Amino acid sequence: MRMITPQFEVKQTEDDIIITIRAPYSRVSSDSEPEVHVDCYTITFYSSPYYLRLTFPGRLIYDKPYDGDDDLGDPVVMSYDSETACFLVKVKKAVKGEDFPDLNMLTKLLAKPLLKEHKFPVIEVLNGEQKIANVDEPERNHEEYINEDNDEDDDDDEDDDDDFFMDQEEHLPCSLTSYKYGFANQRSGILNQIQSEFWEVFDLKDPDTTPPRTRRKLRIEDEIAHFSDDHYLADLYEDEVIQSLVRFETKWAKKKREAAHGSSLQDEFTSDEKEILLKLPRKEYILSSKESKFAMMGLFDILFGYAYNHRTTEGENTVSSGWTVCKLSSTLSWFDAFQNLEDVVRSSFHRSLCFPLYRNWRLSETVFADVKDVISLGKMTILKCLLEVRQMLLDADQHYILNDLYVCDYCVWIQSVKSSTLEKLLQALNNILVKKSDLDLDLELLEQAGSLAVKEAEKVCDQHTLSTSSSSESSDDGSDGESDQDISNDQDTDDYDREKLPVLLRKCHISECQSEKNS
Repeated sequence: MRMITPQFEVKQTEDDIIITIRAPYSRVSSDSEPEVHVDCYTITFYSSPYYLRLTFPGRLIYDKPYDGDDDLGDPVVMSYDSETACFLVKVKKAVKGEDFPDLNMLTKLLAKPLLKEHKFPVIEVLNGEQKIANVDEPERNHEEYINEDNDEDDDDDEDDDDDFFMDQEEHLPCSLTSYKYGFANQRSGILNQIQSEFWEVFDLKDPDTTPPRTRRKLRIEDEIAHFSDDHYLADLYEDEVIQSLVRFETKWAKKKREAAHGSSLQDEFTSDEKEILLKLPRKEYILSSKESKFAMMGLFDILFGYAYNHRTTEGENTVSSGWTVCKLSSTLSWFDAFQNLEDVVRSSFHRSLCFPLYRNWRLSETVFADVKDVISLGKMTILKCLLEVRQMLLDADQHYILNDLYVCDYCVWIQSVKSSTLEKLLQALNNILVKKSDLDLDLELLEQAGSLAVKEAEKVCDQHTLSTSSSSESSDDGSDGESDQDISNDQDTDDYDREKLPVLLRKCHISECQSEKNS
């Protein structure tokens, strides 16, 4: 019989772990009593048709199993509220006063306990194919992207009945001969059979046969080809909307402002978010140092696209939001995998000036600050952002494939990332300063030419106004020989020339500035 994972919530006191389990279809009777088992770090609940197994970061008292007696002296106490159809399970902590972190990371609690001895795979079998790892060097965890060693965990005894924990995920097919993509650059051989169905989703047309160097080269060429001088200058000088977007207060900035006045930074998941977390796959991520860098750099890349969409829509997602996030993310659109933080930051700036509706340097800098705000608020805020990205891709035509390749894995993985790792990422981002000259788009030259063109256009317009005024004052009754139609034609021609003038002058000044630069 297929078991159901119930909705649940976990809280803690100084002495206890308290689990509220909603089980409206539970068969509670004298013939079918619910069961709770506690085993050091794990609490298992069963009440047909519900089954729940939670793994905690701290030790629990499990000497006396629940036997139906509500004696408060027992380490495990369970009660049932028929009105709310909820079970309340209380389990005592082995160490009084110990704080159990991340109890709101539901997917992490649902994950299968990870054996301490198995810190790296020698051979990992994926659907009958073997992925051979380097046996001479152990795998290292996600914190090493900043080249810092980790403290070793204490050794635990191996659980002899590990076979009890059944795998609850389906691996996508993997090939050893194709180039990789997906979360932490771990997938391959997936898209070659279904690529024709998603040709509008990816900018990279053949990911399985395109090597990483070629992907990046093609991506940069595509960005340069899409960069528009006119669009950039228009957003630079006609910036009323841009200024409004820059002034917009994001929900993260509001939260930090309220926290400065004494409010709590603690956030809560909505009921919809909790339901999604329960549906996410329960996976273990054993990443090499290189794969950890891919994952962390891709996280920033996706968050930048999300933060841009949030600011430019002022928090109200549109039907184009999924497209915007994907288009600004080199990870999602080109399967580009980064190992250098400066490279991924520059890539995000670059794409924000080439593709979306608003292309403005100050706006890009503000979005960069937004991403740092998100990271500074911790992994719960990041997870809520990723869950929103997941929904955007579900709403966007055919973009759901990117959830399978990237976003769902990020939603699970981020729950296990240490807060200290995110703090080090934030510190590294604070040390990065992106300059216009870093993007190879000649932005400074373009802005100089645009400034000259605007001044020249204003000068010509002033001269024309002065000339028209002088002609009007010096006119006499004898000037009526010119027909009204001729005056109208002259005015239309003049207006047409004035509309073209800024563009022509800008091109002229770009040529002059480029000549001065070359000399």
